[in-house]
Amino acid sequence: MINSISGVVYDADDKVIDVSAVVDRLRNDPVNDEFVIKRSVGTGGGESVEIGNADKIIPFFNLYYQKKYDFVIQPLVNQHDKLAEFNPTSLNTVRIMTLAYGGNVHHVSSMVKMGGLGGRIDNVSAGGLCIGIKNDGSLTSFGFDCYLNKTTRHPQTNLEFPDHYEVPYFHEMIDVVKAKHQLFKSHGIISWDVSVDNDGYVTIVECNTAWSGLESHQAFHGPVFEDHMEYINNINS
Repeated sequence: MINSISGVVYDADDKVIDVSAVVDRLRNDPVNDEFVIKRSVGTGGGESVEIGNADKIIPFFNLYYQKKYDFVIQPLVNQHDKLAEFNPTSLNTVRIMTLAYGGNVHHVSSMVKMGGLGGRIDNVSAGGLCIGIKNDGSLTSFGFDCYLNKTTRHPQTNLEFPDHYEVPYFHEMIDVVKAKHQLFKSHGIISWDVSVDNDGYVTIVECNTAWSGLESHQAFHGPVFEDHMEYINNINS
């Protein structure tokens, strides 16, 4: 992994490396053929996310570094076979919303996000879909596109959304993001995009601190903060 922060480039061990070394590392990676480059802050809907081999990624690395963006370069994440069923060309993630107050972190709502057929990103605004996840890890029987059009199957893969489907390692993903939210002392609400592989290894793809996608959560689950209204009503009192 390459991480550029305030014009300084770090490797996976958080050690500073020379900019000139990045190109060699990408072209001579012994394991990975493709990478993801994405800006670290201030984007959404798949903006400034590029996926491809070293030759595709290097020009974006040069551009983002020249513009002094904070960004990361990562290898592709391997997803669980059951998550890949939704759409095989995209990394289909679990969006988990957490609410923190009083020293505790609460899971308030979750859904699956998937890309359209042929798409590499899972963003609903880029042609994907989302499906609600119940508290037991099973799916709602319907999904929505970015216009909140309701559907019971993926329009390209024709996969139906059965309510007996269980998201793999769902509760383990919740435990991971709740623990990580404890580190964000000034953020009450965070929506996490999370994946898991066949071995149960959980990867946090990104955390959304400024836009949580509340309308989609509520379309599936109704008033997601219903159990926390006593706290919410007294925030400014």
